[in-house]
Amino acid sequence: MPVSADGAPITLSRFDPSDELLWSASGSGMVYSHLIPSIELYCAFRVDDEGSPVVGLFPHPYGVVSLTHDAVRLFSKGGLPHAEVRRDELAGAACGCLVPSASVTQLAVSAFGSERSSLSILDLTTTEIAASLVLDAPATLACHEPRSSLVCLSGADGTVTTYDVRAGTRAAGRCALFPGKSHVVCAMDVTGSS
Repeated sequence: MPVSADGAPITLSRFDPSDELLWSASGSGMVYSHLIPSIELYCAFRVDDEGSPVVGLFPHPYGVVSLTHDAVRLFSKGGLPHAEVRRDELAGAACGCLVPSASVTQLAVSAFGSERSSLSILDLTTTEIAASLVLDAPATLACHEPRSSLVCLSGADGTVTTYDVRAGTRAAGRCALFPGKSHVVCAMDVTGSS
């Protein structure tokens, strides 16, 4: 596993969809961007003063969004903070994915605590929760399928559950990847109907 400049392991990496940057985050809450193809450091910043681990990193044309266990933070591509969103629905955040559309960009966040697991849709323009749904099982992975606007969640129970986020949030399907067994899904990607 790669190690960051602060000595903590790199836990996430993402390519920037609009600039030649590679983004990464460390277990100590540091975010880095490197120029492609030289991998020269472009910027480095800490998401908060507490060193909260980053559980989601989402570059977009105007900056980068970071998700920690208790907040969503928006930064410029140079690391200047733009906004911080804290909501009860986001407490215990474990994963998320951007849900862009022509009119608004939203962040789907799966969170869990001792009493509940939930999927919340955060409008990044208004910083309000647009929809929220209680989940049957906690999720640790989230992907967005743009053509059908489905959010796919998975985690420790070996299943993938899809949610339609076009009009609120509603369950759209569930598939056991390992029938009759209980395996952890460690990574997944969505392309079209696969």
